[in-house]
Amino acid sequence: MDVLLDALVHVQYRFLYLAEDEADLPDLTTARAGQRNGLCGANAPGVLSMIVGRNYGRIPVRVEWHDAEPPLAGEWEEVVEVPFRPTGTELALTSFDDHHPVRLPGAPSLRARFCGTAMDAAGDEVAMLDVDPSVDRYLLALWPADPAPETVVRQTSDLAGRWHEEARSKPVPDPRIWIGDDVDRYEWDWRDRPLPDRLRALGGDVLVVAEQHRGLLEVFASWPPEMQRDATGWLAGLAPEAAAESDDPLRALVETFGAAEPILREQGRDLVAELVDHYC
Repeated sequence: MDVLLDALVHVQYRFLYLAEDEADLPDLTTARAGQRNGLCGANAPGVLSMIVGRNYGRIPVRVEWHDAEPPLAGEWEEVVEVPFRPTGTELALTSFDDHHPVRLPGAPSLRARFCGTAMDAAGDEVAMLDVDPSVDRYLLALWPADPAPETVVRQTSDLAGRWHEEARSKPVPDPRIWIGDDVDRYEWDWRDRPLPDRLRALGGDVLVVAEQHRGLLEVFASWPPEMQRDATGWLAGLAPEAAAESDDPLRALVETFGAAEPILREQGRDLVAELVDHYC
């Protein structure tokens, strides 16, 4: 086990994010809408959006890396788990005006377990006015794992229960919002922002495709393998001659997209727009 962060984090408005530094962060409602749990939102690719008990002040937060699923200690009153596919290894745990670097040993498909205790006590703002640091504390444990549905493992406090109910009451967001109706806002210059390790490791045609469709490839990389295979099949149906075969579903998807896009462009078609409208 490696401790990636063990710090007092200054929070305002009860939120924390774990994402690449300077990443576009989703609003908290959309990040967890439609989930079973309301404490750790995982709807947005490459971002974890967490809720804590204390509204304002310093809270103890620890981030751990494990090689496999760790045992769950009985001390934690609130425990939720979500799938997480980071877009790189250089992340940051941030709040309203606090920032703590978190460097991952790798960026594969991960399982994230967010644990907390004493959330109800910390949520009493009057009682907490002169308490520093807070009585509530939090652990975020990460380990490599195939994607699996998010879940509530343990719930004790009324505050956590209200956040869970709020998330469940909201409709699941349209996946299109993560690709964007205005796709241009996702097409960053990859030379000014390092390509995520998962994509860079593929090499070859991926670097060429990234020059024009960087943001879209990051969305592809955030999808679980079954979604990547499904999208590859859909693309191959549009341009059979572009179909790529690979044991790596992400490589097959990127290479198929890269080959299909110019073919359809010659036909006067916008493949990105069709992907957003049809697949999502």
